[in-house]
Amino acid sequence: HSGMLNGARRIWREAGVKVISALNDLAGYGLVVTGHSLGGGVAILLTLDLLLGDISADLPAETNIRCVALAPPPVYRATHRLPEDVTEKIEIFINNDDIVPRLSLGSVKKLCVSILEVDNLWLSWFDQRSILYDKDERSKGLLSKVTDSIAKAERKEFPNVLEHPGNIFFLRKKSGDISGYVAVPAESEVFTDKVYLMEGSVNDHRRKSYIEAMKLL
Repeated sequence: HSGMLNGARRIWREAGVKVISALNDLAGYGLVVTGHSLGGGVAILLTLDLLLGDISADLPAETNIRCVALAPPPVYRATHRLPEDVTEKIEIFINNDDIVPRLSLGSVKKLCVSILEVDNLWLSWFDQRSILYDKDERSKGLLSKVTDSIAKAERKEFPNVLEHPGNIFFLRKKSGDISGYVAVPAESEVFTDKVYLMEGSVNDHRRKSYIEAMKLL
């Protein structure tokens, strides 16, 4: 994630003077920082710098700053709680099963440790098939071993789990309506605590998928 931070600082080095000049010339105008995927992460980090960092002093007084980030990875380590007047200026949109907003070093490590714990059970192909398709006592016992192994992995410490600093809107398909979406407010932990490998994890991340979801809200 240091690459995104460096990217945010580079953008301001190259464009900051022109942005400040435009804001001075256009009194009353605000600044909206936006991006998709890694660009969304860059947008959030740049916005935090504009609101809390040294460069905030370079902006015209009372400049209204907003961030709209689509599909960003989590980029903030919560050593302290951000002020509400900062988080309310950052809007984060996450589409359905998009995997990128769920990825950080900590969450990926947690996934890998969970997989290793299950792998150490040495389940045969027959055992795996039984867990997925059978409903007898044997399959229930095997499933219990798997869930216990995952719970054991989750009790370990994962210090590099990052969060989303802002107001999150979860774009979900309406129940029973394949052509409709609803934007549901959500907490960061819903996305950053675990990594789910779903059928739509990659497809839901595409810019085109976000455009379609926004149109169907």
